Amino acid sequence: MDPFSLKALGLDIGAFEVMAIKSRVHFRRGFDDNGFARTILLVEPEQPFLGTMRLDSLPYRNVDLTQFYPYGNPVFPA
Repeated sequence: MDPFSLKALGLDIGAFEVMAIKSRVHFRRGFDDNGFARTILLVEPEQPFLGTMRLDSLPYRNVDLTQFYPYGNPVFPA
């Protein structure tokens, strides 16, 4: 997503003082990398199931995180 797709919907993106985006990484290309956003605030929810950045706090049941970087000490082929 980027601000210009909102403009295509007929919104005056220059009229907004604040935009809230529910995304951890994908907004950067559309809002940060092109210089549109003057300030970016990252907000971490209190509960991990709401979209945490701390992936090791999620209750993984089908994967052993110790086998994957950066959570364990996996051996990578040389």
